[in-house]
Amino acid sequence: MQNLSCKVWIHLILTTKDQTTLIKPLIEPLLHQCLADSLTEQGCQPECINGTEDHVHLLFLLNPQRTLVEIVKNLKTHSAYLINQENLSNAKFGWDTGCGIFAVGESFANKTKDYIKDQKKTHQDLSFEQEYSRILQWHGLGKEKEAE
Repeated sequence: MQNLSCKVWIHLILTTKDQTTLIKPLIEPLLHQCLADSLTEQGCQPECINGTEDHVHLLFLLNPQRTLVEIVKNLKTHSAYLINQENLSNAKFGWDTGCGIFAVGESFANKTKDYIKDQKKTHQDLSFEQEYSRILQWHGLGKEKEAE
């Protein structure tokens, strides 16, 4: 399609294997850069990446020529390989098999970006499980929505 117009914001959440605290402050900038580079290589435009020691949030524009499964697989593979190859983690670095993928409307892209930037502050008062439950509810996937 030559006249394809597409602008889809994706909010992706990746957790470390068994939610182990593997993303130490020393490797965090390198990991975030690796994820941004991987997105760029796949034709996606990274907007914001941040997280804590056990998970990371990414906001990016989707490349309509790629599937989300392909993008996520490449992100996980390249970043884990880099961390392990460079021996940057005391334990073997890996990602959980699942992830959270949420479409974000244009009018909420900046709000999502700000939310991602505030991850360290958010997790002073909120566990990952509480945060993820809240995000599921925001997207109509929470327990209260299922009961309706």
